[in-house]
Amino acid sequence: MTAKAHDPLQTNIGDRVKIEERQSGRIKAGFLLLILPLVAFIPGYFAGVAISKLTDILTREAWGVFIGLAAFSIPWLILFLLDRQRIRKRSYQMHIVGILKRST
Repeated sequence: MTAKAHDPLQTNIGDRVKIEERQSGRIKAGFLLLILPLVAFIPGYFAGVAISKLTDILTREAWGVFIGLAAFSIPWLILFLLDRQRIRKRSYQMHIVGILKRST
């Protein structure tokens, strides 16, 4: 496996190393990725139902599903943009924390 990591130990090519990544924010990221879209779908559905009462283009359920899916995707879009920002700032990076075996 090949990975890029911050190397404060001055390792050489072929060294077997132990790498770690910061685990802060994993629970928060899991919540944002899995739970928040589901929570956003519910008000989106009811907003779609309210819109359907104003227009007679589609059924109540169709508007609810369309607007609910749009609301469902907004947290993912926000996470995508935040992840790109983290990558640009290099705040999401692995670190070499130990050398298991030096290459010969």
